[in-house]
Amino acid sequence: MRCAIYCRVSTDDQNLDRQVDELREFAARMKWELDGEYSDKLSGAQRSRPGLDAMMEAAERREFDVLTVWALDRVGRSTLHTLEIVEKLDALGIHFRSYTQGAIDTTSPTGKLVLTILAGVAEMERSQIRDRVRSGLSAARKRGVRLGQRPLDDLVRERVLALANSGMSVRMVAEKVSTRRYPVSKSSVQRILARKK
Repeated sequence: MRCAIYCRVSTDDQNLDRQVDELREFAARMKWELDGEYSDKLSGAQRSRPGLDAMMEAAERREFDVLTVWALDRVGRSTLHTLEIVEKLDALGIHFRSYTQGAIDTTSPTGKLVLTILAGVAEMERSQIRDRVRSGLSAARKRGVRLGQRPLDDLVRERVLALANSGMSVRMVAEKVSTRRYPVSKSSVQRILARKK
């Protein structure tokens, strides 16, 4: 079986050697052919990482049959993110193995069961996130918070009309009226001018 390993530490001053050495030894004990080593020295909070991205690209090319990692928290930024990665690998026919958490091993029926339980937990997490977002939006509406894009206020409308009447182009009006806090696009200027007619 062709194996790839993925290792991660959070900062540049941390060392990957222990993870790499033990995963290489593990692959040798399992009699797996080591076909790729990927690593990152970045926070796990970052969804996109060069080593992780390169590993996923190699997976899509089916360059290995099993991915071995030191631990689940080395891969994803959350259980949900880790599960998404494992599900992508599974869809590609690639097994997943966590070295320090032997039960997380999709090459065995027990490991698949554990993964199914994790999938249930992740689905519950997705559902709770959706519920919290809906609840937050509902509470904001009840407090009178206007959701979505802010309408251009009357002062901006008056300024747009005045500048357009002075002969400025739509682009120039948009540039003149825009501020860092309140950017005004060309399409917004065109809408204001269209309403005037």
